[in-house]
Amino acid sequence: MSPEYLRILEAEAIKKNFESNCINIGAEFTGTFTTTDETTVVNPHFQYDTISRNLLLEAKDDNRIPYWRSVENDNIILTNEQKNALYEVLKFTYFSKFSESRYMIDNL
Repeated sequence: MSPEYLRILEAEAIKKNFESNCINIGAEFTGTFTTTDETTVVNPHFQYDTISRNLLLEAKDDNRIPYWRSVENDNIILTNEQKNALYEVLKFTYFSKFSESRYMIDNL
């Protein structure tokens, strides 16, 4: 295999790892929260992929949507203020991690 082909494979692996982390690991949202089944959760994680961020963007000021599902599959009850703060965390995490992955690819 040529060095260029190996570089392409490694770049693809970095991209897949980034996408997997967006969905499966998520971004930590610091705090103690109650779930819809009335359990307490500390520092839950939420998906920060583009689809999840866009859905939250649409729902963050809507009182009819009182919770958001975490990566751990808990429905976390959030106020609109908390949903707005979560959106900012997800947006920051996405662009930070995206930048890190692109830096890794650029330095292959």
